[in-house]
Amino acid sequence: MSNEEALQRFKLFSEAFEMSGLPTGASEVAIKSIEKQIPLPSLKDSCPERTLHKCPGCKKYIFVTEYADGALCGGRKSKYCPECGQAMEWEK
Repeated sequence: MSNEEALQRFKLFSEAFEMSGLPTGASEVAIKSIEKQIPLPSLKDSCPERTLHKCPGCKKYIFVTEYADGALCGGRKSKYCPECGQAMEWEK
């Protein structure tokens, strides 16, 4: 089962719990956890000579600067945000 399929199922469970008056806290935590596992592209702040990347989840800068010539400075493109754990999708 993919993360997207699991997310759909948990959302359906959460709606059913809510409609029946049952607590939804556990399913909401599961939904947030699954959403963080689905890779999202970084947000970019660009100028002609460099691109700074932000996490799409927490909006904090990721310590990666990409220069116009393709060189990276300050780190590597991690699979996850070091602040919030959001899965990252990097352009190839």
